[in-house]
Amino acid sequence: MSLILVVDDNEREIRRPIVRQLGREFGAERIIEAGNGQEALELLQRWPDRIAVILLDIMMPVKDGIATCQAIRDNPDWAGIYIIMLTGRDGGLPEGLEVGADLYLHKPTPIDELIAIVRHGLQAYRKEQRHVDREADLTEKWRFAEQEKQRLQQQGTTSYVEVPAAAAAPGPPWVDLVKDWG
Repeated sequence: MSLILVVDDNEREIRRPIVRQLGREFGAERIIEAGNGQEALELLQRWPDRIAVILLDIMMPVKDGIATCQAIRDNPDWAGIYIIMLTGRDGGLPEGLEVGADLYLHKPTPIDELIAIVRHGLQAYRKEQRHVDREADLTEKWRFAEQEKQRLQQQGTTSYVEVPAAAAAPGPPWVDLVKDWG
C-alpha cells in the first residue's frame, strides 16, 4: 500500500486539515505526516519503498521544503516519488521546480483540487514503479542471456541467434545468444 506524506510545520491550520481530508478520501492508514523536512527524510528512510506522494511545504524550520526536495531527488531510491510543493508566499516557483518538484501549488488550495492532484500523483507513482519493475526484469533477462552465451561459447557451440538487446539493458545493440541446436 502506497503512503501519502504531508509535510508542513503549521499543524493546526494546514497539516491536520489536509491529513483529515486525505484520510477520508484515501484511507487514514495511508496518510503520514511530518512537521519539517528532517522528519520527512527520517520517514522516507523508515519506509523507502512505501511513500508515493509528498505534499511538501516550502517554508519550515529545521529543514525547509527546497532542501528537503533536493535531498529526495539526490537519492536514486526515491526518484519515483511524486512531490507537490505548497507555499503561502509569492515566488519560489522556479526554485521549487528546479530542485525536482513535480508540481507547485499556492496555499490555500481547494481540497477537491488537492485530492485530484494527489490521485494523479499516486497514478504517476504506480506507472513509474511498473516501469522500474519492467526495467529490472529486462535487465535480469539480459544478464541471463549473457551468462548463457558465455557458457555455450565455453562449450564450443557454434550455432547462434542474434537477439536485439537495446531495449533490455545498456550494452551492445545486438547480443549474440549462442544456442546448441544439435
